[in-house]
Amino acid sequence: MELVQDPGIVSTVRGYLCYTSEDSKHLAISGWNFPNSPKLNPDGTFTFLIPLRHFFNIFNDYRTVICGMQTFTFTRANNDANCLIVKEKTPTRNTTVKMDTQNSGIKEKLLEGVAANNSIIMPYRQWDVQVKTLAAGAISDAWAVKTTSHVESPRYVIECFQVEKLLDKLKKILHISILKTSPTLNYL
Repeated sequence: MELVQDPGIVSTVRGYLCYTSEDSKHLAISGWNFPNSPKLNPDGTFTFLIPLRHFFNIFNDYRTVICGMQTFTFTRANNDANCLIVKEKTPTRNTTVKMDTQNSGIKEKLLEGVAANNSIIMPYRQWDVQVKTLAAGAISDAWAVKTTSHVESPRYVIECFQVEKLLDKLKKILHISILKTSPTLNYL
C-alpha cells in the first residue's frame, strides 16, 4: 500500500486509471458523486459505505489470501487543507493530540541531498513520500523518500501535479491539473 501525505489522492488517481464499469457502480454507495458533491440526506447528514478493495488501494493487487493482521495508521495533517469545515458551536473540550515532528538535523540533511540533485531510489510498494519545504538554492520541490533494499519492478509510474490547490480549502484537490511540464526521468 502506498504511504503518502494524502492517501485519498492516491486512491483517486488509481481509480481514474483502473476502475471498471462494475467498480464505478460501487462508488455510488461510497459517497462518490463526481464531479458533484456527495448526496446529502434531508437532515444534512450523509452516509457512505466503502468496499475494502477501494480503500487506499489495498488488497487490489493480491489474488490470494493475506494472512496476519492488517493495520491502518491515520495521522492528522498539521493544517486544515483537507478538513470538513462546519460552522456550528460545540461545547469546549480539552484535547491532547500527539504530533510527530522531524528532527531539524535530519530535515537539513534531507534538504541538502535534494538540493544537490542526488538520485533517490524508490522501491515499488515499499516507499514513504513526504512533502518538504523548498531548500535555499534548490531548483525543484524537495521530496524525501525512505527506501528499503527490496526493490520490485513497478507496473506503472504515475506523476500528477496540483497547482495552487493543496492549501486552498475552497478548491477541489482531487481535480487533477492539466499542465505543461518539463520532461522528468524515472530510474527504475
